[in-house]
Amino acid sequence: MSHVDLSELRIQRIRRENQRQIKIGPCDYEAAHPIRVGIIQDYADFHRNYVAACHELKIAYRVVDLMSSAWLSNYRQSECDIYVVWPPVMWRYWKDQFDERLRILTECEKAVVYPASSLLWMFESKRRMNYFLSATGCPHPETRVFYQKEEAWDYVRQVELPIVFKMDMGSGARGVRIIRKRKEAFALVKRAFARGVSTWSLGPYEKERGWVIFQEYLSGADEWRVIRIGDSYFAYRKARIGDFHSGTKKKIWGLPPMELLEFVREITSKHNLTSVSFDIFETAGAFLINEIQVYFGTSAIHQMKVDGRPCRYRYDAEDSEWKLEYGEFCRNACCNLRLLDMLDSVQSGDLLSANSG
Repeated sequence: MSHVDLSELRIQRIRRENQRQIKIGPCDYEAAHPIRVGIIQDYADFHRNYVAACHELKIAYRVVDLMSSAWLSNYRQSECDIYVVWPPVMWRYWKDQFDERLRILTECEKAVVYPASSLLWMFESKRRMNYFLSATGCPHPETRVFYQKEEAWDYVRQVELPIVFKMDMGSGARGVRIIRKRKEAFALVKRAFARGVSTWSLGPYEKERGWVIFQEYLSGADEWRVIRIGDSYFAYRKARIGDFHSGTKKKIWGLPPMELLEFVREITSKHNLTSVSFDIFETAGAFLINEIQVYFGTSAIHQMKVDGRPCRYRYDAEDSEWKLEYGEFCRNACCNLRLLDMLDSVQSGDLLSANSG
C-alpha cells in the first residue's frame, strides 16, 4: 500500500487557495516610492499577499527565490533596497532553511529585511519566544524549557498539576496538551528524550526530540489577540472551546480594554516591535503574554470589529491619545499595512538598527 502524505496535500491546498484568491498582474506601473522591494518567494505562496499589496500601493518590486540551490546568486542579482519575508513554517526544515539563509544575507551581505531579522528568528518557535520574554522581563506565564532529562524529571515530580505541555513548533493549539496526571507528564518527558514527540503539522517524518517545554496552567483566564502594525492596533477576544482558545477561530468582537492596548503599546515601543501579534492571557487583573508572532492566521478578513463594523485603534503620539477609526485596514492579510510600516521604518532608520541588532 502506498503512503499518502497528507501534509503535502495540505500545502498544495494552501498554495492553490492563495493563487486563486490573489490575482497578480505585471509590475508595469509607475512607482510612487523611490525604493524597490525584494519579495522573498515561499513554498505556500503567502508572498503573493505582498505582491498584491505592492500593486495597490504602487511600490516597485521583484520576486526573489531563496528556496533553490542558487539562492545567493538570486539575491545578488535582484538588486533591491529591502526584502520582505513571510517564512514558511509548516515543516521545521523549511523554517531552518529560511533562518539559515536570512542570517547569511543579513550578517554577510548586509541585507535589510522586513520584518526585522530578530522577529523572523523567533517566528513559530516557543523556545525562542520564551527566551526573549524572559530576557526582556515581559510578563508571561511561568515557562520552563528543559534540555536535560533528569532536570525535567525532577520538575514533573514536584510541580503542581495541571500543567501545559507545548511543542516548539505548531500553531492553533497543535502540539499543546493540558497534563492533569503525573504519569502522563513522566511519559511525555520519557518520549521527548527518546523517540521524540510529533504532531501532524510537522509532517509525517519529523519529531521534536531532546527537549521539553512546560508552562503553568492558568485556570479560567481569558485570551486576547492584539496586533500592532505601525501605529495601527487591532484586538479581539478569543472564544474558548473545551480547554483552548487558540485554534477555535471563534472571535468575540468589541472594544478591548484600554489597559490592554497600553500594555501592548509600552512593550512594543520599548523593544521596537512594530509588526507583531500577541496572544495575551487576562487573569486576576493582570496581562501575561502567551505568544508573540510576527505573522498570524487571518481566518477573518478583519482583525477588529465594533458594532459589526471593521475598525482599528490608532495611537496618535503627538496628541498622546487613542483614536478609534472605522474602515478597511487589513487588505492582503495586513501586508498593505506592513509595507507602509516598512517605508516609515526605513525613513526613520529604525529598521536598519533592528536588523543590525
